[in-house]
Amino acid sequence: MTEKRFEIKTIEPAFSDDRGDIFNILESEFDIRHVEYYTSVKGTTRGNHYHPNHNEAIFMISGLCQIVVKNLENSDPNNPESGLESRVVGPNSLIICRAKVVHAQVFLEDSKAIAFSDKRKDKDRYSEHTIRYQIA
Repeated sequence: MTEKRFEIKTIEPAFSDDRGDIFNILESEFDIRHVEYYTSVKGTTRGNHYHPNHNEAIFMISGLCQIVVKNLENSDPNNPESGLESRVVGPNSLIICRAKVVHAQVFLEDSKAIAFSDKRKDKDRYSEHTIRYQIA
């Protein structure tokens, strides 16, 4: 079976009662080595990069964004539009990007998210794990 390089899942509560909801965000997608929380202002863009050797999952806590992706493993390098996908996602969406999938988020509302990665992201070695690639 071929591994999906990119997918979006809507995470439903695993348990709910009068106290609130419990969400199981990641269940064996990959081993987590790095977690980051970030906020984004409406009208801004994050990403426009890919990771050559690690997988990343982004959980939208609040807000709304357009996620734009391009799988470098099955797109035509001579056609900038080849392999582009785009969807609007909101709270409780889990965006999973495998290695070599370019991803960008265009924020349609002020947003909060948590990103999970299976490799450490050392800020002093940024160019080794994050490659800039403009798609949005």
